[in-house]
Amino acid sequence: MVDHEGHYGKTKYAKYHFIEDALDVNFDALKVRLDALDANFDVNLDAVERHLGAKYHFIKDVPNVDATEGGA
Repeated sequence: MVDHEGHYGKTKYAKYHFIEDALDVNFDALKVRLDALDANFDVNLDAVERHLGAKYHFIKDVPNVDATEGGA
């Protein structure tokens, strides 16, 4: 809520600047939360990929059985 001269003033735009400053703070907080969510998602995705990779290697180690074997 700082006017064009760099101090708090009673201008017709004072309310606008107050709202603008509040929105800037809220958007900054939202960005921090989104960054944290993105980082958390990346960590969880990495964990899922490792888990699926481990399962894939386990399945890959199981001998393949031909689907047509045994008469289809």
